[in-house]
Formats: sequence, structure tokens, C-alpha cells
Amino acid sequence: MPADITTENGKVRYNIGDTIEPYLLDDVVIDTLLAQYPDDSESVRVWKATKDALRILKGRYANEASRRREREGSVEIEVYQNLNYGHICDLLDWYKNNPPASIAGYNLHIFGGVSKKEKARVCNDPDSVLPPAFIGQYSRDDGTPFTPYEFIRSDD
Repeated sequence: MPADITTENGKVRYNIGDTIEPYLLDDVVIDTLLAQYPDDSESVRVWKATKDALRILKGRYANEASRRREREGSVEIEVYQNLNYGHICDLLDWYKNNPPASIAGYNLHIFGGVSKKEKARVCNDPDSVLPPAFIGQYSRDDGTPFTPYEFIRSDD
């Protein structure tokens, strides 16, 4: 039976590609990895446990991986014989470099795919027309209406 990806355990299994029985890692191992991060949000716990699980798999496959060096002219390259080891290393590197948005501190506000500077430039252009729905539709915490600086035209 495939892993249930609605649980944290199943999400970690899905992330490491261990979704079909017999599983490479036992449920107890993944639950232990998740239990190491009790104060984090679910997405952060899953991300950290995924990295830990990949490190375990990397250690397991490292013994089976054979390395050899080949020389072609003046270039020396190192070749790995076990594809699983290489794929696990690549996947681990990807997870290290792509944390969840809550950790990375991304600003997830996207304004039409352009920078705020460009949006302000277009809004301040006398030839552009502001949609009336934007004017006066915003309010502060105390209830007073205001117009964001991006929509204020400068009469230069």
C-alpha cells in the first residue's frame, strides 16, 4: 500500500521517494526524525526531517557506491558507480538550497511580475489611467481611508 501523504510521515516519505512498500526507512525512524523538531511548523518539520532522512539514505548507499578516477588527457574525473547514491546527494543538495518560504524569509507579494519601482513609475505616468477601484479602497487599522504611495501621482 502506498504511503499516506496527508500525514507528516507520509510527506517525508513522498519527499525522499520512499512511497512503495517495502519501505527503505521504517515509520519509527521517520517519526523519530519528526520528533526532533517539536516547536517548528509542519512544513519546517517535514523539510528538516526530509533532509535528515536523506542523510540516512546517503549513509546507507555510500557503502555500496564505488568511486574510481579516470584520466582523459590532462583532465581527471571521479566517477560514481551507484546511481542511487548520486541521486540522493542531488536531492539532499536541492532540499538544502530550497527551504520553505517561512524559513527563507521570502517576500511573497508579487505585483504583476514587475518591481514596485516599475509599478510606481507607471502609476505616476500622466498618460496612464488608474482603475477607480484602487482609489480610496484601502483603510488603516483605525478605519481611515488612504491611498498607497504607489497610486499617488506626482505632478512634476
